[in-house]
Amino acid sequence: MKNLIIIIAVVLISFLIGRASVQQTSQVVYTKGVAMKGSATISLPTKEIQPIHPILPYRYIFIDNTKKEVVDTAKIISKYMAERTYSLTLFEGV
Repeated sequence: MKNLIIIIAVVLISFLIGRASVQQTSQVVYTKGVAMKGSATISLPTKEIQPIHPILPYRYIFIDNTKKEVVDTAKIISKYMAERTYSLTLFEGV
């Protein structure tokens, strides 16, 4: 057991001496690249469809051994069921 402690101590000390002998250097180099021109816009939906009788997301809860369906708030449901179409133009006039 004493030999194991000595070996671990020697390895640890040699590791620390090795790390201290190497000098860490870093250099930040900035290079000027080619300038790009254009525009990117993210617009509001161009079309939105709300279903009349949607299939609602729900979960089951049990109250006094009775299974009951619980739906989240109406705002979450309307956002969940809405179908949105977006304009796909990302860049114009490069």
